[in-house]
Amino acid sequence: MPKFKASSSRAAESASFGSFGQPATSLSYLGEPPNTSAISDPHIAVHFKNLSKRDNTTKTRAAESLLQTLKQAEGVPEDAALNAWLRVYPRLAIESDRRLRQLAHNLHATVIRLSPLDFKKKHYKQATLPCLLGVFDNDRLVANAAKSALENTFTTPNPQYMYYRRLQSYVLRFGLDVLQLETMHTLSDTRHVSEEEAESKWHRVQACVLALFAHLITTLNVEDIEWSMEWDNLVQYENLWKTIKTNHSSIRISLHRLVRACCMNSTVKQHLDATVLSKFYLRNGLSSRQQGCSIDFLDTVGVLTKSLPTIWTDSWTGKRSPTQSFAQFIEQGSQGSSFSFWLKVTEILNLLPASGMPSDLQRSLMILP
Repeated sequence: MPKFKASSSRAAESASFGSFGQPATSLSYLGEPPNTSAISDPHIAVHFKNLSKRDNTTKTRAAESLLQTLKQAEGVPEDAALNAWLRVYPRLAIESDRRLRQLAHNLHATVIRLSPLDFKKKHYKQATLPCLLGVFDNDRLVANAAKSALENTFTTPNPQYMYYRRLQSYVLRFGLDVLQLETMHTLSDTRHVSEEEAESKWHRVQACVLALFAHLITTLNVEDIEWSMEWDNLVQYENLWKTIKTNHSSIRISLHRLVRACCMNSTVKQHLDATVLSKFYLRNGLSSRQQGCSIDFLDTVGVLTKSLPTIWTDSWTGKRSPTQSFAQFIEQGSQGSSFSFWLKVTEILNLLPASGMPSDLQRSLMILP
């Protein structure tokens, strides 16, 4: 399982959170349940209490009942109910159960539609983040529900773009906090769910965060990126690039997409560290299995090589030469991919620096179809 390692200060903060049972982010199950004491409607209060239960069936029924109640209700929901929703929505939006995640986004769309304007203005920053992650859910129905909720939040494309432009550091900080401070044990209570289920949730959340980063970079115009500490933390985050070694293809695919997005954006590209990417992304990628996304990996290596050609030369720090590492990768074969894999290999060979290539790669080139 890939593990994002926090900096010393963040690691200490994370340990502090764990020791006091406090959540690292709004996604953590360690967060306090919603305060239902001020909700005047007892039926709605019960629904919110049930949304915090451990059993997915109970939570699903509560979400369905609450959605139906809100659709039939007249007028604006009271503030106590809206505040309770902000408390439970982030956790529901990443639940293991697909139907529950879908219902969470459907509920959020309804809540946003019924909420008064001043409430939206006050809370739209944090209320939108789980929705943004949901857009990249690996389940199509969940992703579509999140997109619909996002459309209710931003009724035209321009406000959504403005959200990214004005709050780019906020979005980056949230995503980095999730990767650095959360674990499978803070997103799920492993006393009551299986390790496999908790691990699957954590992997899905990681993949969604990486996809969100890539989307942020590809959405923003070059001139609208305001470089900040959060951007530096992203591009210098060594353990992020090292996740290329994970066994989970969904995380690797999102990571490849992020690397390409960084290279294709001129503002981000100029802050990339060739040594960091050579050591933690390229070298680890060539020495690990890329089952299920080997073509995607080679596509990304091609883009990266064009952007930072020194990743193969001056920035390379491995004991093996870069050509030996590439030869080793080729010898693993297409790793379940189509014949296009070999076409991509040829493309990479044409991009590699000429010095030393023939002798290092001669043996591996013999296996090319």
